[in-house]
Amino acid sequence: MRFALACTLMLLAGTASAAEAWRWVDKNGVVHYGDQPRQDAKFLEVKPHSGNGPDAAMLAMAAECQRQKAELDGYRRASSLQQADALGNVHTFTEQERLKLLEVTEKKVKDTCSGAPPPSPEAAK
Repeated sequence: MRFALACTLMLLAGTASAAEAWRWVDKNGVVHYGDQPRQDAKFLEVKPHSGNGPDAAMLAMAAECQRQKAELDGYRRASSLQQADALGNVHTFTEQERLKLLEVTEKKVKDTCSGAPPPSPEAAK
């Protein structure tokens, strides 16, 4: 439903910068959108997008999501985990520390990726 709404609004926004958009619900409860007002229709303020694709913030969020997923995948596949600090001191994670790191990283992935758009096919290249 959200996808259909977004597509409809993008189409309406792209037709003309001064175009009007209206939303109404018919007697069967079906939501409609159009460029002409109808009885009981509500005016929608549609702001034209400056480009054809997602904005820079959305792309950055998607990239960070992919980075964190790759990091989590690496943590899951590793038989042991080590971390070096800025001075070169190496710490080997215990199994309990590794499980905690996985838990924290899974939460970060969930938080970061919940609003991120799926990666585009071009991003995979």
